[in-house]
Amino acid sequence: MPRGGQVSVSLSRNMMIVQLVLILLIFLVVPYFVGGLAELCLPAWKNSVAFRLLSGYMIAFAVFELLALPALFLKWPMHSLTISYGVVMVVLTAVSLIFCRKCVVTALRETAASFSKIKKQALYILAVGLIVLQVVFVTTHTHIDDDDAFYVGSAETAVVTDTVMEVNPYTGELYDSVPVRYAFSPFMNWNAALSQMTGMKPVTLAHTVMPIFFIMLSYLVYALFGRWLSEKKAINEGLFMLITTVVLGFSGYSVYTQGTFMLTRISQGKALLAACLLPAVLWYALMVIEKGLAKRDMILFFVLMTACSLVSQMGIMLGVIVFGAVMILLAIEKKSLRPIIFAIPCCLVNIICSAAYVLMR
Repeated sequence: MPRGGQVSVSLSRNMMIVQLVLILLIFLVVPYFVGGLAELCLPAWKNSVAFRLLSGYMIAFAVFELLALPALFLKWPMHSLTISYGVVMVVLTAVSLIFCRKCVVTALRETAASFSKIKKQALYILAVGLIVLQVVFVTTHTHIDDDDAFYVGSAETAVVTDTVMEVNPYTGELYDSVPVRYAFSPFMNWNAALSQMTGMKPVTLAHTVMPIFFIMLSYLVYALFGRWLSEKKAINEGLFMLITTVVLGFSGYSVYTQGTFMLTRISQGKALLAACLLPAVLWYALMVIEKGLAKRDMILFFVLMTACSLVSQMGIMLGVIVFGAVMILLAIEKKSLRPIIFAIPCCLVNIICSAAYVLMR
């Protein structure tokens, strides 16, 4: 091989290593540390890696939503939104390391201890094996979905034109007005931001990288449910995970099931909403109710509702419906309006987005 070719291969390998490191930082390391901030609201789960990762993603989604909305209407270039998002996430990581540094080692030790217990549970090992098979199958096979023409196309268009939802991905022409149907849930631009950070194509992120971490994230929500139910002696944790994995794995009898959405198009916001965020909202609500509502919990649910707004326009309302239903039931049980009053500020972004959608429609 000519020397120039050797140099090219070497540079390509180095670039792949850099991209791999960046992917691990963005999808694992940063969410883990940022998620430590949520421990201030749910200290009972402060030693759970699953809780940290899930909370970290919720915070990341909420931060991007709060930055992307003004960026869209003020017509920021895409790279400015990416830089702003990166800076905020680095700052939050630093803050978490300062205030929650003692919990990092403890959480890792607790996780190691949990793994040693899991090794003794054949059902849990089987469930984990099935999850790994699902992830491998999804990432090594191609699912053709017509919606990707817009979702992935929008991300690629944002990267190439350096704009935030100003160019129609179908035609390459400027929008005549703000695309209201997607404007308040710019999840495609989150993909574009990650593309600019890592140098990877949005289609590669959507079809290869995101499914690995989002499927894992979805199962972490069910693992948290399983641990909670196990502590209440309702069901064995390993059995719960095995049943969940099998049910979701055999959901291909319809294109509308939660399992089909999760295992075929998890990189799309609406699929991530159904597979992960809505169950997460329910889990967080149950945990907070169990320990008792506190004012600081408003921040936690504000983050959750904002995260739901980012991933899908349906999430703007469905997140509120799930959260609101739990708060209404709690209000009936307590015979008090306090839970409903508590919920209103948490849904501020959802209310604003809904009102703006109606006015701009």
